[in-house]
Amino acid sequence: MIRPKHAAPVLLFFKWYIPFILKRDFQTVQVHGKTESFPRAILVLSNHFSWWDAFILFYLNQVSFRKKYHVMMLEEQLRRFWFFNYGGVFSVKRNSKDIIESLNFSIALLEEPGNLLQLFPQGKIESQHIAALHFEKGLAYIMKHSKENFHIVFTVALVDYFSKRKPALHLFYEEYHGSKERDIAKIERAYNDFFSVCKQWMITQHKQ
Repeated sequence: MIRPKHAAPVLLFFKWYIPFILKRDFQTVQVHGKTESFPRAILVLSNHFSWWDAFILFYLNQVSFRKKYHVMMLEEQLRRFWFFNYGGVFSVKRNSKDIIESLNFSIALLEEPGNLLQLFPQGKIESQHIAALHFEKGLAYIMKHSKENFHIVFTVALVDYFSKRKPALHLFYEEYHGSKERDIAKIERAYNDFFSVCKQWMITQHKQ
């Protein structure tokens, strides 16, 4: 497993560069969510529909959560894009015993109040137009073995062009306030309910 590093010069670069490329490549970036305090660590569950996804959440963390950002990436990709490691990215190796080390590291991150951990529970890139996300086993392991001392936040990123040359990017988030046992099936259903609401909002905007 490749553990994350947080090098100040790289983080400062990302804090400048990511808003810059979002502004350059998107017509607009709009955040939809209730501003509130998150005193504990945050586990962010996000849809995975594009190359942009980790950049998008890094940006959302800057403007909404302001935690120490971490995200899991496949080891072969992280070795290729090694500089991401200095921005809080750590590795996971699929179909290997090493995956347990990455999951246990994720659990440890959630014990520190200043941390944010982003996961893509569907485990692969899929279209934003799919009906629902299916959560892979990694999240279930984290839920089973972690303490209940962190926030769970759902995020959904959706893009649409409408009548513009560049797409608009919409970032939605809400905290999950489900049952204390944090049953994985209930979390998946709750996420997909939120996913549907966000997509319906986009459709409604297009009709206006």
